[in-house]
Amino acid sequence: MSPREHSRIPSRTGARRAAATPAAQIADAVRARILDGSLAPGERLPTHLMIEKEFGSTSPTVIKAMDVLRAQGFIRSERRRGVFVAERPPHRHQYALAMEFADPSNISQFYVAMRNEAARFASAGKYFTIFYGIGDNTRGGDYQRLLGFVKSHQLAGLIFAQSAHAVANSPLLHEPNIPRVVVATESQHNAEVPAVYPDLASFIPKALDYLASRGRKRVAALMAAVHPTQTVDEFITAAAALGLECRPHWVQGVHPAGARWAKNLTTLLMHDADRPDGLVILDDNLVEHATAGLAATELSIPRDLDVVAHTNFPWPTPAAVPVRRLGYDVRRLLELCIERIESIRRNDQPPDQTLLPALFEEELSVRSTLTQTAGAAS
Repeated sequence: MSPREHSRIPSRTGARRAAATPAAQIADAVRARILDGSLAPGERLPTHLMIEKEFGSTSPTVIKAMDVLRAQGFIRSERRRGVFVAERPPHRHQYALAMEFADPSNISQFYVAMRNEAARFASAGKYFTIFYGIGDNTRGGDYQRLLGFVKSHQLAGLIFAQSAHAVANSPLLHEPNIPRVVVATESQHNAEVPAVYPDLASFIPKALDYLASRGRKRVAALMAAVHPTQTVDEFITAAAALGLECRPHWVQGVHPAGARWAKNLTTLLMHDADRPDGLVILDDNLVEHATAGLAATELSIPRDLDVVAHTNFPWPTPAAVPVRRLGYDVRRLLELCIERIESIRRNDQPPDQTLLPALFEEELSVRSTLTQTAGAAS
């Protein structure tokens, strides 16, 4: 579908237009011209009088229509000069990040990192608006507000920060010509929506390879209790493949909501004389409390014990002892989401699934340096 066809979405929603007020109809028509490029960024709009004549309307009605478009970010006014299309209209520069959690103060570190990184894209002229409680089947949280953004095409793209199956029958997924990406292991709700996600399968082998390279022989794991039992089996199997001992009771789980219990667990894991000499913490929500438990022991770290801690870069959680940080570049994850959205807008076919590899902290620094060097060379 061409950009021009994309822009006509507001005018094709016949039922909605039939019930629209005259001001809303004018706003829809002017917005459609901005969407299809008939009115380009920075271009001056026709005068209010010209719009009145075109639509057979009145000055107060046109003013109301312009107020709507101004509030949505499509236009700006200059005193004595007129009304202009915004240089950065929302359908090209504004992205929605839809969070499943209704309470923004009680979300996992992964989503905290995504939220923090989203704010930093403003320097590149890309703006994120975050909506909470979008996975709520009762349509609570910011659902109606996000729905308004979608129906008025105020978005360059919509990023679901989790599987969007809870809104499978919603216009959030089915309003035409809003590019969408889901941050999930698979796109369960719609095969046409590309998915971007950390490659969880790459984390365990990389962490264990590091411990083996350090000469460790007995390894333990602390993971979020929400992980499937398959992850436990994968850890034990991967350890055995490297000749590392991992006893079943050395693999423990804590729900992120009860992360404080991780302190007790790590203390117990290191209580016996025949204890593990390597530990992998698979969830950054547990790192602070798990390392506090290690600090309470008599172990010298990393002499007696090497610790690999999951991290969502560049937002590490605190650690009470030295740890080797391994995890995922959240900024790159959002960049990939934007790249997939832009690909959809070009009518290209993005990959169904894009996996973000697990990296150690120094690998992240090297990748960042290479990216900056390549950008300067181009």
